[in-house]
Amino acid sequence: MEAISKITTTDFMEILGKTGDIFTPILEGRRAIIAETAKETFQFGPTERHKLDVYYPPEGTSNAPILFFVYGGGFVSGSRNRLPGIYFDNIGAFYAKRGVLTVIADYRLAPATQYPGPVEDIRDAIRFVLSSSEVNITAKGADVNQVFIMGHSAGATHTSTLFLNESILDDKDRANIKGTILVAGSYSGGPMSSPYYGEVDHFSKTPIGLLETKSLETIQKLLPPKVLILIGDLDPHLWETGLLFEAKLKEKGVQFDKEILKGHNHFSLEFCPSSGEGEEFAENIVTYIKGST
Repeated sequence: MEAISKITTTDFMEILGKTGDIFTPILEGRRAIIAETAKETFQFGPTERHKLDVYYPPEGTSNAPILFFVYGGGFVSGSRNRLPGIYFDNIGAFYAKRGVLTVIADYRLAPATQYPGPVEDIRDAIRFVLSSSEVNITAKGADVNQVFIMGHSAGATHTSTLFLNESILDDKDRANIKGTILVAGSYSGGPMSSPYYGEVDHFSKTPIGLLETKSLETIQKLLPPKVLILIGDLDPHLWETGLLFEAKLKEKGVQFDKEILKGHNHFSLEFCPSSGEGEEFAENIVTYIKGST
């Protein structure tokens, strides 16, 4: 992790490249270990962007919580097979190995699919996994009443929108979801978000905009019981929007947990699981999830 702290560029894409250069060789060396986790791929909708991977906990596991991980990509890019066998198998294998059945789904991307289509895809993936006889996760020891949704970057935007746009989930969906983990999200929109939202003036559709129009009573019905917000201390790009989101939650009286992750930038939070480097926060997420079961 010392190498992460030595990345001094402020260019977002350079940070991505340099962080990948650090972790990819490490994870390549652990490819066989990552592949030990049982994994299946399922089609949950009509297009190539409607596929998901399920990572199973060790045989004999019972009452396993379920974690849906929503990756980022600036709304316009991203894939569950970003680097097959490495990203994002590293995340699925990490949590599954620790007794958490983990799901990573693709979703349609902007500008071809705009708000709220990608979030509806995530909802459909959740519904499919929890109800499909094809997946049959209960036979794999999973508890369908203990569901957590974790999103990173644009994935955290999608995840918070999943809850705060009341037209997407119904009461039955919400009943199974016990918590959400929002990692380094973009919550207030901006010019880079226009391809996704479809218009320049889109604040009302953002997570902060959605919060702004709702009472505490309504928000408490929409959000799951547990909300954890995470950000790396070396991730200055997302600090402002994160602070605005937290301030709006506090203004509304919403209770949440927060942790600043020392030594992490924006991308190391996705790249480090299964690497043996900087994984402490991910271990804490397992504890956070299992503390609710």
